[in-house]
Amino acid sequence: MSLKDINFGSSDGQHESKEQNFSEMFYEDGGHYTKLTDSRKYLIIGRKGTGKTTLAAYAHLQAQKAKGHISKQLFANDFIQKKLLSFSQNEINREENSLFWEYVFLLDIGQSLVDFYSKLRFYSPTKYFTQKEVIELKSLIENEHLRIENLVSNNGYETKNSGGIKVSAKPSVNLNSSCSVNESETITKIRSKYYEIIPRLKELTFNLLKKSKQSLSLYYDDMDQFEESISYDYFQSLMKNMIYSADRLNSDLWEFNSSKICLVLRKDIVDSLQHQANNLNKLVTDSGIEISWFDNVRSEPSEHPLMQMVLHKIKKSDDKFSQADLKEIYDEMFEPSVFGFLMDRSFGRPRDIIQYLNLCKNNFQESEKITITLLKKVEQSYSEWFYNEILNELAISEHKDDIEEVFKVITKRGYPTFKFNKLDLFINSSPEYSIDKVKLFKVLSVMREYSILGTVKKRTIFDFTYRTGYSVPISEITNFVVHKGLRKYLNLP
Repeated sequence: MSLKDINFGSSDGQHESKEQNFSEMFYEDGGHYTKLTDSRKYLIIGRKGTGKTTLAAYAHLQAQKAKGHISKQLFANDFIQKKLLSFSQNEINREENSLFWEYVFLLDIGQSLVDFYSKLRFYSPTKYFTQKEVIELKSLIENEHLRIENLVSNNGYETKNSGGIKVSAKPSVNLNSSCSVNESETITKIRSKYYEIIPRLKELTFNLLKKSKQSLSLYYDDMDQFEESISYDYFQSLMKNMIYSADRLNSDLWEFNSSKICLVLRKDIVDSLQHQANNLNKLVTDSGIEISWFDNVRSEPSEHPLMQMVLHKIKKSDDKFSQADLKEIYDEMFEPSVFGFLMDRSFGRPRDIIQYLNLCKNNFQESEKITITLLKKVEQSYSEWFYNEILNELAISEHKDDIEEVFKVITKRGYPTFKFNKLDLFINSSPEYSIDKVKLFKVLSVMREYSILGTVKKRTIFDFTYRTGYSVPISEITNFVVHKGLRKYLNLP
């Protein structure tokens, strides 16, 4: 069996979920999907690349196949989600963010129900007896979408409204008795079309959900993309209130055949919200599923969850291995030390492993075994991808630019290990760098949190946060080591 015949999957969960045999290739033995079927679990949390989107896509697909279930996946790049984001920027102050998310969720639930009822046969009693409510809900949603479109477009119209609210593009609110708009950041907001629409919207959606006798699940993913167009503080406020609003609404939705809103969230974002919220840790503990693949207990590569995921995909790719156990597949398709090599150059997450294996497959399609020699030949390409993946993950960090500068310092210095004081001395001896000692300490701490840097315990034993699950505070005598996955790109030995 050659590499070209193996489907290792995609490093992008959204793309992988579109494949025809996605359900068959999905690896469920990790138990995450089983946990998600619990109606009390609605937060899917994990680091970027751990398979959050893949899990949500699988759950969505299984729900679609099941009788009596309505399911929908929504992403930040969906048209209406983008419009609603702009709407929130223009109209919602921070105190209203929770109400804004309830409005968003109800619009999406309502649209899902309108779609459901429209597909019922015309002679269906359920369709007949709910016709008036469905027509009203459909009209309400269409009017709201049109209103949002008009507000967001803001293409040089002028209007006056008595008793309106003048609102800037930043979330601040000023009351006045009238206001005008003409290609500016200010708009006129009519209260009844936003605040007062929610009770009726909620009543209609809940009534129709009850009469449908369906269980409904909505999955919200990639919401961290919102940070690209708003301030980080406002982004945090939006994310925190999204969680709180989903929790409150889920308390009501649970009565309707365990319906729920599921949120797919990056762990670093959830962690950053903890110090701002009173009850978030309780919600995460009670309602969260944290996806983590790193496992120090298993001694055999074929016993590790990550490699089991890979071996499962190989097994499903060809009938040759249909009766083979996972150890047999590993022994035939991989050199013994390959798994350790891959883990040393990854963050112990599916995306990294799949990307590396696909690079090997694409470059050596006729090979029948993954060897260290083949992996080393594509290591430069993988390292560049790994570096860019880290930059993408750091996009929400206020320290991103400083981290890139530290990367340049480390590259110019030319050593994969260093102590704080020596790196500080090197920076001070080079006028091209502008990082002072206090900032350097903070930046190295962040790089440690993201496992870009590990710490040297002994000569060849390194600690990384993704392996231990916690981060030990650093000091001026901490001995750092650059992650092996980055070294080729940074030209380090």
